[in-house]
This record gives sequence, structure tokens and C-alpha cells, in this order.
Amino acid sequence: MQELISDWHTESRYYRRHLHQDLFGDWVLHRVWGSRKSRAGRTKVEVFKDYEEGAKALDKLEKVRK
Repeated sequence: MQELISDWHTESRYYRRHLHQDLFGDWVLHRVWGSRKSRAGRTKVEVFKDYEEGAKALDKLEKVRK
């Protein structure tokens, strides 16, 4: 299993999602988004027990963005 990184941006906004395994063996989905014109942004971190759960959450986010 491998880490997954997904980037998406417009002229004024950016989004980045990164699914990776932590030192305890859990899978972490780290989301970052904000305005490209300001330093303000937000992050959200979700922890999953296995890769499949994390990948499903990432796929769900991808569908929302499209």
C-alpha cells in the first residue's frame, strides 16, 4: 500500500489531500485548503484503522470536488 496525494486548485483557492501511514500503523488523511491570495487556511486530520477506509474517504472527497 502506498501513500496518496491529491491536489486541486483554482485561480483563488487550493486544496490538498494526503493519505499516509503514521508510526503506529494507522492511516491518516490530512486535508489542507484555503485562499491562494492570503496566508489563512484550514486543515483537518482524520485517522483510519486501515488503508481501505482512508482510500474510501479520499475517493468520496474527490467526487465532491468534481
